[in-house]
Amino acid sequence: MADLITIRQIASEGLLQDVEITLWHAKYSGSDDPGRRLQDQYEVLGQAIKSGRRLTYSAVRAHIDRRHQKGGHHKFLAGDIDMMRLLLSGDAMQKYLYRIKVVQPGTSISKVSADIKQIVAAAAHLIEYGGLNRFEYIASP
Repeated sequence: MADLITIRQIASEGLLQDVEITLWHAKYSGSDDPGRRLQDQYEVLGQAIKSGRRLTYSAVRAHIDRRHQKGGHHKFLAGDIDMMRLLLSGDAMQKYLYRIKVVQPGTSISKVSADIKQIVAAAAHLIEYGGLNRFEYIASP
């Protein structure tokens, strides 16, 4: 689903609480010049688009529950399984906000090719117009 998933309560308005679900994707560069390899960008952006197509609070909860039951490689950096279940309960008083972020720390935005800029823009368009609230591509200056 993603390299990292964050779930947090971000605001409350009366009885309604906003819960932000963010899927974080990152890709190790297979090049000596990070961020310049087009294939790396296709892979990480493809993962982001694919995860956005099935992003719902219930899908995230089911994914984390499955990983937790299998005892697979996972850990909570903050909170625990019970907190996750509470935040992703689907309560009528919860409003879910979805985010997808692609992190490319070895990529310098100022040095990427026009081809890479085009595929980032295309991914942003597909994700944001696919019903998600926000897409962000994080890289070095």
